[in-house]
Amino acid sequence: MIFIFSQPHDTSTNLVIDWLYYYDQKTIRINSYSDFFHHFGTVKIENNKNNSLGNLTKKISIWYRRRGVLAAPFPTNKIDQSLIYQFGENLRSELKILFEYTFEKIYKNAVAILGSEKGSRLNKLRVLDIAQSIGLNIPKTLITNRKTAIIEFLQSEKSIITKAISEATFIVDKKSNKHAFYTQNISKKKTTELDDEIFPSLLQQEIKKEFEIRTYYIDGKCYSMAIFSQQSAQTATDFRVYDTVNRNRNIPYQLPKEIERQLKKLMTRLQLKEGSIDLIKTKDNKIVFLEVNPSGQFGMVSRPCNYHLEEKIAKYLSHE
Repeated sequence: MIFIFSQPHDTSTNLVIDWLYYYDQKTIRINSYSDFFHHFGTVKIENNKNNSLGNLTKKISIWYRRRGVLAAPFPTNKIDQSLIYQFGENLRSELKILFEYTFEKIYKNAVAILGSEKGSRLNKLRVLDIAQSIGLNIPKTLITNRKTAIIEFLQSEKSIITKAISEATFIVDKKSNKHAFYTQNISKKKTTELDDEIFPSLLQQEIKKEFEIRTYYIDGKCYSMAIFSQQSAQTATDFRVYDTVNRNRNIPYQLPKEIERQLKKLMTRLQLKEGSIDLIKTKDNKIVFLEVNPSGQFGMVSRPCNYHLEEKIAKYLSHE
């Protein structure tokens, strides 16, 4: 039995499930809290009895792909509008406690596990600390809310960027338009427009790239792709600002064995058996670590490089 925690429109999940069906593996996909409690809706906690949780088989696998299970709906508009948000937050807190308790019991029965119930919510700053401690190169990083500190950092590094401290990817406006959080350059002109104190922000030296690297890591193995984002001014700072006219060239890439060893050590410290890792190959031939996303996209690496990662994930979950 294989349990997959995901979201309704995640294409990568669909492709892995296709392979699981091919290998004749019984699979349950859980996209929402209602799916979860349909399968695990009754939890008994009683004195002098073994606490029970549904009918779990002894041999199960878990792939925690995405956090859709905790996306509880807001209450209906039958209550005071000013209370809707507060009630919604309360319902999510209730679900979180129940889900964590139930998931822990499922987890204990699993013989193969990928992903983390924390989703992509790693502490990016802690990850940088660990990466540096095991020998990986990282960008010089500053977190500050002071204009003077930003100006000094820019003068010191000549060129700097800013990006989210957390894993926030986009916000949605009233017209359902998505607005993404991309990595941005900070120019001298932009610093003059800042207030003396701003919201705490993460800034890093801008690394002069030969190309970017996206590595999908699974169970100790690295599958890497070189992204020639410097071919387009639109993608030079952040390849996710896709240039659909002058598309980036993507090819398979072999990381140095020492870098792969360090990445394996990092993922072990983070207690992750899978994840998407972002790196940079510099013009002076160094590899610089940027971050890890436990639930990052891997299809973008699988298809151009013919790695067939979806099948590899399916085989892992099938105990092969």
